[in-house]
Amino acid sequence: MNFEYNSVTLKNNIMKGNVYCTNIDIFDPCILSSVVIAEISDLHLEEDEMTCKGNVDLVSMAIEYNGADIIMISGDIVNDASDLRNPLFCQKLREIIKSLSNGRLLLVQIGNHDIATFDKSSRCFKEMDSSLLKEALSPLPNIIFLDEISNLYLRNNQKIAQCGYEGLTQSNLNFVGLDLPWDYYFKNKENLWIFKTIYQEKIINNSPFLKNTFNILDIHTIVNFIKLGRLYPHFFKDVDICLGGHQHSGLVPAGLERIIPGNRGLIAPNMKIFPTDQRGIELLDKENSSSKLICSIGNSVNVRVEMPLINKLRIYGPSVRFIHLNEKGPKGKARVKRTTLKFR
Repeated sequence: MNFEYNSVTLKNNIMKGNVYCTNIDIFDPCILSSVVIAEISDLHLEEDEMTCKGNVDLVSMAIEYNGADIIMISGDIVNDASDLRNPLFCQKLREIIKSLSNGRLLLVQIGNHDIATFDKSSRCFKEMDSSLLKEALSPLPNIIFLDEISNLYLRNNQKIAQCGYEGLTQSNLNFVGLDLPWDYYFKNKENLWIFKTIYQEKIINNSPFLKNTFNILDIHTIVNFIKLGRLYPHFFKDVDICLGGHQHSGLVPAGLERIIPGNRGLIAPNMKIFPTDQRGIELLDKENSSSKLICSIGNSVNVRVEMPLINKLRIYGPSVRFIHLNEKGPKGKARVKRTTLKFR
């Protein structure tokens, strides 16, 4: 999908750097009331290296500049779940996420790093319980973990209204989260057919999507979702947009994204070279419908690689996607614009 590119320079005396913003305008009569979602992923915050917080601050500034009603984090808030055993780290983490959300409704999905720790002696990942992250962030009153509910329907939702988000209850949005287990990432190596089984058991069999509603699906990694969408379009006929991270935009620096064709990346998390479906926006035809299924791929606040020098050089800037949901306009159409915010 072709992007329109531009840049904006903003004066700032506190934090300097670039944020790569993708603005997606979506039109659908089911939406009823306009809503802006700021979607981010892969914060990878660490106990012994809180320099990652700098990128979160930049993203916070970008969100305040662009505006948003909802913030969605598509997984990997932490880099190593064992850090969540440290009360001081958890306190600092809450402060960062609280500042980032700034009172907005915060929807969170679990990522593979949120349920794993790297064992240096065996040089492999070991499983951790997702309850550690939930316990660390549970004091925040505006947070909802999507893996704990079958779906979150905003229209006339009294609980959402009581939390101070009455304006959102006028929208006709339904959020569904698909959490993927530790085995899927670290034992099954993100196998396509294992994903198909998980999707059937957790989504198809439970039918969390609603008719005459704009349905938003959030998965930490959506590469296999896209692949299955091409093979079995009937699986996804009720999904309007799917959001996810994990791919770190294929480790493509911002300066090369116009050179590398399509949505290919340089390296995937599973170490495949020049993989497809790593970044940008993918449109899938929805069976028996004139509309498209929009897939937002590979968003990342902190691109973390196992090369400390690359991390220190910070050649990968943070990114955030703003999904503008509008009730009026040509159904099934999407406009995409990429803006580099330069804080100087």
